[in-house]
Amino acid sequence: MKYEIPRVSQCNETSCASANYTMVANALGFPLGLTDILEITHGTLGQPQFWNWCLSQSIKIRCFSKNDYNAWARGGSPEWAKKTARWVVRFFSKRTNDKFRDSTIKLRDILKNPSFKFQNIAPDFDMAKALFRDGYVVELMCDGWLIYGEKPQAQLLHRIFVTDIIGETLYFHDPSADGVANFKTSKLNVNLALSIDGAELVGYKRGLL
Repeated sequence: MKYEIPRVSQCNETSCASANYTMVANALGFPLGLTDILEITHGTLGQPQFWNWCLSQSIKIRCFSKNDYNAWARGGSPEWAKKTARWVVRFFSKRTNDKFRDSTIKLRDILKNPSFKFQNIAPDFDMAKALFRDGYVVELMCDGWLIYGEKPQAQLLHRIFVTDIIGETLYFHDPSADGVANFKTSKLNVNLALSIDGAELVGYKRGLL
């Protein structure tokens, strides 16, 4: 595997993001633990908080998502909710302690930062592979069932850390997988898992633009 880093387990139902971000930080060369990242993200979904920390560490970020972060930064959660599936809004609301206020303020600055590039488009396997090939550390927020080729039992957004992409096979750590590391899945499964509302592909790379 390209990234031979330990899999980090989430500590509760809502901490898969923080566990995933811990693996991202480790892959970028920062020896941080889950406790450190939980402090940065306040134990929540935490994208703006983690992205803000990354930018402060001279990490450039590429984000592809159906989540309209421009709308969120411009008008807060009410404007974002108008363009977002109701179940995704509920998902974010339950996992955002500040109910979007602090996140909205951070997003406004993040989106202005030249080291953060956001495209409000649906991500897919080929985008992930291109980022990975370009030296980015890659993570996905996708359907937690479809990524395994399984029929969804519920609408679920889940974060996974990409350890390698070889041909049309993606290898990953799953924070909820009870110690098992380096699952593998197909291009088809990745595209299905990224096709749901709220899906996100993010790449991180050290060094300013």
